[in-house]
Amino acid sequence: MFADIFRSSLSSKLDNLLKASRAERFQCGRQVHCHISPRPKHCFGFSSSIVTNDAVRGDVNGIYHFFTSKDYPTFREALVSLTVQVANASSKVPAMRFFRVFGFGSEADVQHYLTHHKELTDSDGWLEKAILCDWKARHHFVREQFESGSWTPVVTEGPEVLELLSDEIHPLSAQPIIPPDAAR
Repeated sequence: MFADIFRSSLSSKLDNLLKASRAERFQCGRQVHCHISPRPKHCFGFSSSIVTNDAVRGDVNGIYHFFTSKDYPTFREALVSLTVQVANASSKVPAMRFFRVFGFGSEADVQHYLTHHKELTDSDGWLEKAILCDWKARHHFVREQFESGSWTPVVTEGPEVLELLSDEIHPLSAQPIIPPDAAR
């Protein structure tokens, strides 16, 4: 209960990251990807990531997971919360583009969703069943962009990639390395 009171929002976490990028002089991409997924104890949640060229924050691909939602008891609550969080963040940082990503277990589910998602009577229920496959089987993804208050499937555009500032590797410690011969 207390964790929910002090939990940061997506927009505040994004704002803090962008302030850090200006202060520490690293770059962040302009695409925020939100992944909805099942969690333990029959709950759902979402996480948000961005591409960065900061070696401390990004993984080997430059992807930095900067926000994780609380657990929601239903898939619909997680979807609604994601949309509310993204709507708030997009109004505060209009230069960013927000996407939600769903992982499916089959290409047939992807095709069905893309062609019939507006016609489904219980779209949240169908979507929940489609993504509840084994996480190892989720090889097919649908990305939807948040624009004008709704989600629109994106088929052609790929995720951002930032070039690294340099390909030099710097040790984490700030102490200089002194060769054994120079110590005499």
